[in-house]
Amino acid sequence: MPILDPTSSRPAEAQDAAHPFAGFDVRLDPWSVEYGAELPAAADHEGPAVEVDPFLEIKRDEWGPVTPIPSDTRPLPREVAFVDGVRRLELRVVVPRGLGWAHGAFGSWAVGCVIADGQARFAEHEVGRCLVIGSGVQPPAPVVLGPGLVWRNDATEGDDTDAPPTWVHRQMREAEERFGRKLATAPERLVIGDGPLSFVDRSTSPVLGLVKRLHELYLPNDLLPHLFALTPGQRTPIVALQGTAFPRYTWFIRLTDAHVGEPPLSGIVRVEVAIGEGRDGARRLADQSAIMLPRHVPARSRDPRAPQNLLAIGALESHLRRQLGDQQLLRRHLETLVRGAPTKDSP
Repeated sequence: MPILDPTSSRPAEAQDAAHPFAGFDVRLDPWSVEYGAELPAAADHEGPAVEVDPFLEIKRDEWGPVTPIPSDTRPLPREVAFVDGVRRLELRVVVPRGLGWAHGAFGSWAVGCVIADGQARFAEHEVGRCLVIGSGVQPPAPVVLGPGLVWRNDATEGDDTDAPPTWVHRQMREAEERFGRKLATAPERLVIGDGPLSFVDRSTSPVLGLVKRLHELYLPNDLLPHLFALTPGQRTPIVALQGTAFPRYTWFIRLTDAHVGEPPLSGIVRVEVAIGEGRDGARRLADQSAIMLPRHVPARSRDPRAPQNLLAIGALESHLRRQLGDQQLLRRHLETLVRGAPTKDSP
């Protein structure tokens, strides 16, 4: 669908008919696009009813840091695929609805992966875009700015300002899941997704979720000193999380020591794997990840989210943001499009 061209000699009626918002009253939202847009990377999957078994691998009186020994651990995977996604809001809009407004936004996201097999390289990626409006209001048509710049039309039932960015976030997470499933079909590969597991189906190659923000520790208070005492390359014993839609095994790894003045959890990540990998498979992956992940820690001067934001993940995020295009330029084009939308009161 072409954009309305104010320089065209075509009759106004024909131009209005060609406009993606012809007959649809949409306005710019005066709030800054960043307001309320930034969401946590992901929430854990369950509420307080999760069943936690911290003594699956080691009984209570022996529970403490585990130091994997490379010579005793099965060889590391031949290939590791790091999967991540980025998202952003390009522009916020509102649509009159009765005596109020339905909130909407142009959102974009990209997902991709870095393949590490002795060298690291960017592999395939995909980009998605949508114009989503809350309160169940459906935009009339996709918005096309040019090749690769198509915002599909979506609707969400949410009626607050956070509903559109929540929808965009969900689309990104679903794209990450599809990407992870596809990558996990190759043998001799380990897939590591940035964030909690989004699927737990058994796959050809194992899939790990890497949780950088520790909202939930799952451990009883008397075991927390052992967690804080981890040294780089050590992990906790495996913990089973059941009674949820995502039953899984999880463990904590210290990537680096906390610096002076930082909380004891600084430099610690949580890793999880589907319970379908089995206890022995989870133990093997826990040892392998404790040996491997500290090797991918960036310098703190390189990434403000170091050490938890691994080198491959940080590089992938920068790469994917470039695939989204110039944010200021796109915003100006979309603003021009919305400002030029014919309304019911247009002459």
